[in-house]
Amino acid sequence: MQVPTDSQHFLPVERDATFYHPSGDCILRVQQTLFRIHTYHLVSNSPVFASLFALPVGDTKVEGQSDDLPIVLHDDSADDFRSLFKYIYASVIATQITSVPASELPQVIAVARLAHKYDMEAWQNWAFLLITSHFKHSKHLSATDIATIYKVCDKPQWYSLRTELAELWIQRIESESEPKSALILTSALDAAEMQSDHVFLTRLYALHLTRSTRSGGTTPMATLANPIPFPTTGIPPVHLVRMLAAHWSLSSSWSNIRSNPPSFPIYTVYCTAEKHDACTRSVSASWEQALAAAEREFPSSVEMGARLDRARRVIADLVPQWLCYDTYLGSGGEEPLSRCAETFKLQDHFFPPMIKVE
Repeated sequence: MQVPTDSQHFLPVERDATFYHPSGDCILRVQQTLFRIHTYHLVSNSPVFASLFALPVGDTKVEGQSDDLPIVLHDDSADDFRSLFKYIYASVIATQITSVPASELPQVIAVARLAHKYDMEAWQNWAFLLITSHFKHSKHLSATDIATIYKVCDKPQWYSLRTELAELWIQRIESESEPKSALILTSALDAAEMQSDHVFLTRLYALHLTRSTRSGGTTPMATLANPIPFPTTGIPPVHLVRMLAAHWSLSSSWSNIRSNPPSFPIYTVYCTAEKHDACTRSVSASWEQALAAAEREFPSSVEMGARLDRARRVIADLVPQWLCYDTYLGSGGEEPLSRCAETFKLQDHFFPPMIKVE
């Protein structure tokens, strides 16, 4: 067991008012609170606690048998254990899903946190069922609560809940103003990085870049030469590097598309070389005009999908229907901007695929 620090020795240690049972067979200390509990409840639900209580005691005094020598659980919260014991000691009826009101959701989240840490599968499942039942209707979940639930959703059966939590997190970031929005973003980045959730990280990066670009006084991130005017305070370097690298990669790809208008063959016997040259010049001019208009409307480098959709509509309005470019499309030619869409899968720019070496 880890030895308490000197500062902890001087803090008062008190018995919990509710969960210090005279008949309990073990005394736990969490922070400055003593719990006297029946080890059966923990051993039967947690292989971690089963191993802890099965450790040989040797010739020394046995920990957990007196207030002076309790089993000390570090890095846990007394409030969390108080919540866990509340439901462990409750009647079966009181712990039924329909019997636990939404107002107790913070306590249920505490149970989920401890159940995850100590591998209490039955209680983790119970907590998740309640969280799933109540969190959609709760308007008061803190960023800390959202982070806790998200972090413990690490089993396939709870991935859908994690996806919904990510959506809720995005909504919170969008609805808050600085500096609270930045704090929520940072906690979301930390949690998503811990879970290696590239889908959620991609959404967070895109949100941050897009919001920053559209805020007052910033420079559009349309070309490689433009600065990146997004806030960096409090954001870990790994995320900044990914955002900067993705901006460069996306902007470079967009520049290549702008400078390479589509080429197409003469498809009818009625189209002369002179007419085809005029068609090519018209399409090239329309191409540049359409992409420039789309870029102005969607200035962020992460808005490439919206840019392409907008450019398609502009080109369709600009190119005369009689031109052989239209004939090319009508004869089965691939619309060039549709082909370009494959270039702008955002996740591949923030997290480039590993290159396999044969």
